Amino acid sequence: MLRSDAGFSPPHPAGREQEIQHFEKLLEQDDVILQNPLLAGFGGAEKTVLVETFRSCARQKKWVWVGTDLAAPAGLTEEQLAGRLLTDLAAVTSSWMVAAERTSDMGSIPEFGEREIRATLDVLREIFDGTPGLAQDRLKKIVALAGQWAREQGFRGIVFGCDGVQALSEREPEEEFPLALLLDVFQSVQRAGIPAMLLFSGLPALPPKLVEARTFSERMFRTIPLTRPSGVASRTVGMRPASGRPDGRQP
Repeated sequence: MLRSDAGFSPPHPAGREQEIQHFEKLLEQDDVILQNPLLAGFGGAEKTVLVETFRSCARQKKWVWVGTDLAAPAGLTEEQLAGRLLTDLAAVTSSWMVAAERTSDMGSIPEFGEREIRATLDVLREIFDGTPGLAQDRLKKIVALAGQWAREQGFRGIVFGCDGVQALSEREPEEEFPLALLLDVFQSVQRAGIPAMLLFSGLPALPPKLVEARTFSERMFRTIPLTRPSGVASRTVGMRPASGRPDGRQP
């Protein structure tokens, strides 16, 4: 996978200017995140290259990018999903010096003392494990703090780029609902004004799966239409289009 922080930017995908413009518009949300980008299509739609381009765009516009691949292994539990996100987040935050004693509108975190520490994986894990409640409550605390820390570091917010999201499986007999957990966490922190955006990328089965997990996801996400590289528009898959109107017309 190409990385834009390795000294060069990923190649600009030919014929994808419209998709890039849609994403850049979503990055202009400042106060409250109301719309999250969704890419759904088959492998031939060049989603991987496009996501790498989005990553570069986000960084240029002073957003932190945290990427995670959820395509494999399948069958992640809620705790495993949270652990995956903590690990990927720590890859970014480990270089940040943050106040060790921290509170937020969502409650206090374990007290480390009045000093600054690096937000390493061990620190994130200690906060996660020390927060009462279910995995959803604990992950909500981590995402909320990360968004606040990002602002303190001079960034506009954090984009959590999740690929292969269709692999998340809701298993009612086992009471494991990782996809619903992810949606609940980000809807909650976004309503609280935390600058944490979700970018979902996956196969065409993803949009109906999101609605099945949480009906509010239809309002939470905006599909970025994937057109064929030739310039001929392909059929938009699921959810509401990026224009913000169900019929795809411009407001």
